[in-house]
Amino acid sequence: VEDGPFYMINLIQYREKAVYPDGRKTDLAGHEANNLYNPIDILREIGAEIVFVAQVEKMRLGDGTKWDQVAIVRYPSRQAFVQMTQRPDFQARSIHKDAGVGKTIVMVSQLVESRAPGGLTLAKPPHPATADDRPFEMVQVLRYRDTAQYESGTAAPAISGREAMEEYEAAAGAVMASMGVYRTARFEIEGVFIGDGRSWDEVRIHYFPSHATLERHLASASRTEAEHHRAAALEDAYTMQTLPMFNRLGRRSGSVTQER
Repeated sequence: VEDGPFYMINLIQYREKAVYPDGRKTDLAGHEANNLYNPIDILREIGAEIVFVAQVEKMRLGDGTKWDQVAIVRYPSRQAFVQMTQRPDFQARSIHKDAGVGKTIVMVSQLVESRAPGGLTLAKPPHPATADDRPFEMVQVLRYRDTAQYESGTAAPAISGREAMEEYEAAAGAVMASMGVYRTARFEIEGVFIGDGRSWDEVRIHYFPSHATLERHLASASRTEAEHHRAAALEDAYTMQTLPMFNRLGRRSGSVTQER
């Protein structure tokens, strides 16, 4: 199998106070220790790049875990990633990450599609961004049921969880597009590198022009009527309202697909 590019998707929860494995004393907060890790120069040397970093503003769906940050790194190959982890300089810095991060899920993935604003004909948002209401990205980490589980007594189709999610998106998507919402990226998860035993199937990221847009979307009749498809589809999920600090998704040459 050809060893080509892949994306590592990281969900990060920081410790309130850093705890170093070697027992050293520190007054650093968890996020401050993780900032000392910061391997941008090493990533650049091996041909990798950070493509997305966002702070989690609000958890909208999940198991009670409060994730603090979502970070996505594109690596040129698995060989390059493995060689990086064996470098003494990388290992020396990793102690800061271990000290600062209390919990993490790291997923190996492939980018299925990304859409840049310049490649789309977008509706003018009825609720555009303002100085007090900035755009954000909604990040969804999804695990599908093998067979969609609709409520008993409903005329439910015999379809897979993934197919049920597509039914939801087909119904809700037109409303979202009319509000200026678009999908930033979609990733297929190949495996979990670091986790808690759960598997995951997909990560979807959507751009919202404002928080007011989200409120209108949540209140729309089309979305409400389609929600049963989403509920039937998902075995597990995290939905995170995030504020990007850095975002290159949808801006890589050759990666953009046009809206159908």
